[in-house]
Amino acid sequence: ITAQSYLLQRYSEEGLLPSMIRLVQETPLIGGHQRLEEGLFVSGDDYWQEHCDFGIKTGKASLLGQGKAREIIVNIILPFIFSWVGKAGDSELKEKALRLYLSYPRLAENEITRHMIRQFCLEERSDFTACQQQGLIHIFSNWCKDGKCDECPLT
Repeated sequence: ITAQSYLLQRYSEEGLLPSMIRLVQETPLIGGHQRLEEGLFVSGDDYWQEHCDFGIKTGKASLLGQGKAREIIVNIILPFIFSWVGKAGDSELKEKALRLYLSYPRLAENEITRHMIRQFCLEERSDFTACQQQGLIHIFSNWCKDGKCDECPLT
C-alpha cells in the first residue's frame, strides 16, 4: 500500500495510465526491460527505511523492489497496455507491448514453474522468458493440478 501511494504520487501530475503508456512507448525493445522496472522501483524515504520490517533496521530497504516490479509489469502493465491501446486503435504501441511481453526475461521461479520444468525435462534451459513461465503455469492450472493428463494438449 505504501509503495502504491508513492507510485500514485510520482505519476500524479500526468496520471497513472498516461504515465504507464509513456513508459512503454519510451522503452527500447532491446534491453529496455530494466527501464520499465526502474519506472516502478520505490525505495521509500527515511521513515519507511526504518519501519518497513516491523521496526528492524534492514539497511537500504525498498518498498517495491525489482522482483515485484517485474511481476507487475508482466502480469498487469503490459497486458493492460496491450488491451487498452488495442481498443484505442494504436496498433504500433499494441505491437510494442506484445513484443516487450514476449521477450521479457524470466521472473523468479516458484513451486509450480519448478515442478513443470522437471515434468517436461527442461532443467537445462536457461533462456526461459516470463511468457514461457506463464505458459507453464497455465498448463499446470488447466490440466496438471486436476490430473487431466489424458486431456493435455501436450500428450
